[in-house]
Amino acid sequence: KLGFNCTPNLVTRRPMVRVRLLPRRDLATLRCDAIATSANRGLVGNANPNFWRFTGRDNADGSVHRAAGRGLLAACAEVAADHADGTTRCRTGSVAVTPSCGALYTGLVIHAVAPDGAYAVGLQRWWGRRQWSGGGGQSAIHLDEALPAGEASDLLQRTYAAIIGAADTHDVRSLGLPAIGCGVLGWKADEAARLALREFAAYSASTAHRGRGIERIDVALYSDDAFAAWSSHLRRKLGPPESNADDADANSSTAECYDLQRLE
Repeated sequence: KLGFNCTPNLVTRRPMVRVRLLPRRDLATLRCDAIATSANRGLVGNANPNFWRFTGRDNADGSVHRAAGRGLLAACAEVAADHADGTTRCRTGSVAVTPSCGALYTGLVIHAVAPDGAYAVGLQRWWGRRQWSGGGGQSAIHLDEALPAGEASDLLQRTYAAIIGAADTHDVRSLGLPAIGCGVLGWKADEAARLALREFAAYSASTAHRGRGIERIDVALYSDDAFAAWSSHLRRKLGPPESNADDADANSSTAECYDLQRLE
């Protein structure tokens, strides 16, 4: 059992779903049963390195694909296209699951496609619908259609719900993910934290009498701003962290551990 500095509830014998916030962590280095990465609809990773949103920044999906090697792209290519354009392998708000590859420390990769954040929606309204050529033989990938802010938030929450659902279906006990949508897609970290915690809490409540399910959710927060936003939101909703998540994989004295039962 992967360690927490937290005492299990032996009275109810329910899985104690805990969230660990891991500062300055690369998603590709997490040791979990499954990791979820923020993918595009074609599941092509960073096939177009000159895409304008990549300028001057790294992203979780790129890190995962670098660690996994070409095997992960090959696994993604096995996912059948489900759209008339012949390039969409995973619709926005949905996930696709593939085996792990290469140097990843996980068994499964959950590829999650989040909607565009507020600034991306604004740019699309200015420029209209656009597409980019994947290069290297990859098909063109369309950007998402612009959505009203409320609908986009609902779709981001559905993306987090789809991640949790896929992990549960595959009997995952430990799940790692980044702040989905907060990189090149432009979502604010505090909004993502709010929507993610809503889905984490709903799952925790639903597993109350099952005696199985996800026990640990690790959130790899690469930037200090993202960590501060998630920490602030979880502290408001759950109180201070129970203790530092100080097992070897947390790899940081500033990692934080929260028990979702506090919301019940």
